[in-house]
Amino acid sequence: MLRLFQVNEGRFVDLEGELTPNSRVGEVCEGVRREGGGGVVLMVADGRQMEDSELVGAYSPGMEGKPIFVFYQRYLSSPSPPSLPSLLKPRPDLERGLAVLNQKPYPGLFQKLPPLAKQVSDCSSGLFNMYQSVREDTQLQISGWNAVLRNCHGIIGVYEKHQQHFSRVLEIFQSSRTHYLQLVNSFPEQVKLLQQLPVPAKTTLSPSSSSSLYDWISTHDEKNSLVDLCSECEKALAQGEDGQMASALETSRKLLSSCSLERLAIAEEDEEGGGREVVRAAELSQLQIRMMENIHSTSQRAMRSGDGGTVADLTVSHHRSLQLMNQQKRELEELVRATETRKTRITQRIHQGLRVVTELQMKINESNSVLVFLHETLKLARKRFEVLRAGVFVWRGPGRHRG
Repeated sequence: MLRLFQVNEGRFVDLEGELTPNSRVGEVCEGVRREGGGGVVLMVADGRQMEDSELVGAYSPGMEGKPIFVFYQRYLSSPSPPSLPSLLKPRPDLERGLAVLNQKPYPGLFQKLPPLAKQVSDCSSGLFNMYQSVREDTQLQISGWNAVLRNCHGIIGVYEKHQQHFSRVLEIFQSSRTHYLQLVNSFPEQVKLLQQLPVPAKTTLSPSSSSSLYDWISTHDEKNSLVDLCSECEKALAQGEDGQMASALETSRKLLSSCSLERLAIAEEDEEGGGREVVRAAELSQLQIRMMENIHSTSQRAMRSGDGGTVADLTVSHHRSLQLMNQQKRELEELVRATETRKTRITQRIHQGLRVVTELQMKINESNSVLVFLHETLKLARKRFEVLRAGVFVWRGPGRHRG
């Protein structure tokens, strides 16, 4: 049974038990769409995206109990800068009305200010609602990013162990290579001696029609000659020394360094700043409403009283209040822009994280290929050099026998 984590509404939903080895990814996607709507991206725990045509159970053994993260497609859209929301676009009608704030209070302005305050307040309320929506989207993005981060660092942990194994195999290979090179370097002299010696009469080895010990060894090996065999071993050893393994290890170290928590994690102060912004946006929205209500109520009382002095004083007071409301509206606009920018930045980090996960998986696959090559080369070398050792043993045997 595979565990599925759904990034939805800023939280993780553990859908354990929903995926069996026979579940098709398309069916899982459809189930998630019914719950939350929109497209999804299934990210398997080894860092790859699943295709609809693939079976969940077709992935590498040992996946049971490992998480699969589901991301909503709309939150993984292109990281290009978003278009400005409608409330952040220029509003000529409101801007024309607010132009009076650049002038000194004048007679006749009193009646224009309450409707203008209502427009500013409504616009600010819309901005606050927009801010909350963008903020929620940002929190969802952060949840998705944290999932990518956990997935990425889980793979990094596996990869680091993999590299330890890789380094050990390389060490063994280099040690074996040194030993085998000594044998190869001494082989020409041994070949000359083997070509001069007959197959011992007292041996369990059948002389066949071989005229020399060298010929006998050659005919009993699948290669035509021990010289060819030695050349083949030299080539195999040279392949192991072409820098491929060292290069792969160096690339791995750089990759692991670039995947550090310090580089990938979202800064804590970033989120602390976001928390302060929420409080400030709520304060601005409430201030706007209170100031607008105050302008309307005091305007109504002044108009009923008919006191010209009161109207003149309130015109100046309301003019200042509306200037402050306009400043607060602009601050709300900046909060929306800043939050939208943060959301875009997190989206970019998600894309970066997914690229890192994919690159890690590619490097693991690449390292696996090199490890397979090393193992196969060692097997080949051992098999071939056993023949060389046999030649040395058979040649030395008669010498000891004669002695």
